[in-house]
Parts: sequence; C-alpha cells; structure tokens
Amino acid sequence: MLMLHRFLFLFVSLLVLPFASVHAQDLYRFYSIDFQGHFYTASVEERDLVLRDDAWLYEGVSYGVSNPSDAVPVYRFWSENYKHHFFTSSSAERDAIITSDPNWAYEGEVFRVAANGVGSPIYRFYSEAFRGHFYTASLAEKDHLEQNDDNWAYEGIAWYVSELAPSVPSLADVRSGIDRRASAFSGVEISGYPATAGSYIIDVEDGVLSGDASDLDRQVWAVVKDLAPSEEILHQITEFAPYYNPNPNQFSAFVSSLGGVLTQWQFAMDYRLVEHFDFLPRTVVHEYGHILTPQSDQAITVIDDFDIDDTCTTYSEVGICYNADSYLQTFYDFWAEDGDLTDDFRGSSEQEAYYAEHQDAFVSSYATSAIEEDFSETLEYSMFGDVDELGARARQKVQRIQAFPALSLYRSDVRNTVSGW
Repeated sequence: MLMLHRFLFLFVSLLVLPFASVHAQDLYRFYSIDFQGHFYTASVEERDLVLRDDAWLYEGVSYGVSNPSDAVPVYRFWSENYKHHFFTSSSAERDAIITSDPNWAYEGEVFRVAANGVGSPIYRFYSEAFRGHFYTASLAEKDHLEQNDDNWAYEGIAWYVSELAPSVPSLADVRSGIDRRASAFSGVEISGYPATAGSYIIDVEDGVLSGDASDLDRQVWAVVKDLAPSEEILHQITEFAPYYNPNPNQFSAFVSSLGGVLTQWQFAMDYRLVEHFDFLPRTVVHEYGHILTPQSDQAITVIDDFDIDDTCTTYSEVGICYNADSYLQTFYDFWAEDGDLTDDFRGSSEQEAYYAEHQDAFVSSYATSAIEEDFSETLEYSMFGDVDELGARARQKVQRIQAFPALSLYRSDVRNTVSGW
C-alpha cells in the first residue's frame, strides 16, 4: 500500500538504483512463434517497440556488444519474403547478398563485436524449414540443437564477443536455495518484539546494524543485505524496525522515507515472515522495488508541491514527477492502455474482484491495488515466480522489467545469490 503525505512516503506490502552497465550496449533477444524465428537488437528504442508487439517474446540479454575495444561491424538484412532478419560480420558475405540476392534488403551496420578469435564465440545455425538463421552464445544451446533438432544446420562461428551476459540460475535452483536458508531459521523462537512497527528501531550505518540488534535481527538483516540492488541502495536504509504481528492471517513489511528524504529509509518487517520464510526474500525484493522507483535516475525532480500535476507531463505523485522512461511511467502506460487507472488505492475486496476479471494482466491480486504495487509485485515475480503461469499481459510486464538493464542485472544477481544460499 502506498500512503503519501507532505513529508512522508510510505510503501507497504501485505501478503494474505541504478546499475551502471559495464559494457557499451546490451544485445536483446526476442522470439516469435508466429514468425518461427529470433530477432536481435542493440537499440533500446527498437527493443521498446518490439516489446509492445504481442508477436514477440522477450528472452533477455544475450551478450554485450559495441565495447570500446570492439572493432568488427555486424551487418543486418531483412527479407520481406522470409519474414526474417539476417546478421553477418563478413563484409564479403554482405557484398554477395547485396549484389546477388534480391530477397534481402540491406539495413546497414547495427553493432560491433570483438576481433576474430578474441573472447567468446557466437554460434550460427540455419533452418531451411524456417528460412532463417539463429545465433547463440550458449554452448549448451548449440549442442542441444545439433543433437536434438533436425530443423537446424550448424554453420560455424558467426563472430566473437568480449562480454557475455551474466548467467541466470533456474527457478528450481532458486527455490532450493530458499529451502536451505529457511533451515537456518527452523525452530527459532520469536518473542519480545512489539506487535506493530515503530517502537523498536535499530539504527543502521553503512549497511551494518547497531550493537543493540539481537542474533535474530542480524540473521534477518543478512537476508535484507544479500538482496540489496546495490551498496548505494543498501546504505540508504538507516533504520531497521522489526515487529511481530500476532494476527495469524496477515503479515507485512514496508519501507518509509525518513523526513521526506528519498535517500534515507526505514525498513520495517513483520517477523511472522521468518515463520513463513518462502515469502521473506520475495517481500524484501518487493520493498526494494519501492526504494528504487523514486531514485534520482527515475524522477525528474522531487517537489514539495501538491499541485505537481499542473507542471508534470508524466506520471506523478505528491512531490514526485517521474521520468518519461522511468519504471513507474512504464507501468502507468500499461494501466492507461488497459483501462486500469483508479484515483484510489484498491482495498482487499476490490483487489480480489478486479483480479478475477483482469487476471491476464497482473501477477497477483495485490498488484491491482496501485501502479507502484504492480511494479514491485512484478519485479518480485520476475525473480521468484514462474512466468509461464502468467497471462499474456502480465508476461509482457515481466518482459518489460527484464528489458531495463539495471533490473535485468538485479534479477541475475538475486537469483545467483539465492541459489547459492
């Protein structure tokens, strides 16, 4: 739940940051069942156009291209007859197609890759059945196609890249990691904590709890720390407020800005989550989503002005005007296109009723409550949920989150961390 006051921003999750890219450009990969083929682009603008096309499924970042050291151009063609793109780093092959094959329209250089033999190979396949090519950096994917799919003929190495995308562990590995970490909390007695947040507060400095913290506090805080999007975001949390809600049917967590300063946060957590540990890492990521959205790279400015709508041309809340390419503007656009906008936070009964009618578009009933909650629920789901179980529109939201390089990297980091627990 989002409560906005003149000097307080409070984000609550009920359960019943930027990262700098280390390479110049990401290469985004899409697949279309309709066209029986893949598409690759290093253009953010082109990526965003394809993300809005229901014919294409976003598959993530393949690898990094156009690093400062990359000098080999990759050329792109389009065939209206075959409905496929073709990529080559060979100028001789490019010239032969331009000269001799009218099926292909030359679109120019699209990105650059490493010199021949430098870095990791990209494998190239051709399918006569689909009349298209496929490119992969994965040796496992290459071996699988060669051994199991007669539709694809291996043609050799297409080019080399100096940087591969970070690996993302499977959902099964993530769930195993959660089970292992949960065992550390098995049999823990939780007593002496207030029933509501606020009366027991532990100071946090540079990501470290103060000396007043109990062993349990430090154990739980270690999970919060493990799942931080970055050191910068972690260090913005200056208070940790554990409590224990005796209500057996409800547990929660929330983050709130301190004094209206959006770089100083209190992280409050109901320790009933310790007893339901499966929900704990999900909830932590959810709350980090609320800290990420008003960061300086997301908001044009922070204004203490209740009439901000008069001057802000993008999505706004009391005191915050969001960038046109921000996370929340993206989700506002989803809501506007789908007719989901509401002036008020949807309560529990409204959430259930709305979700029943619009399940295709949301990852959970709670996601229907507000745009901010939809973003955080979807961010959480992208890391811990099975996307194949979602409706088409909800999958688009997950894909859109993964198309943000910072959030894609965050997802990779979280899955690697949790699978290693």
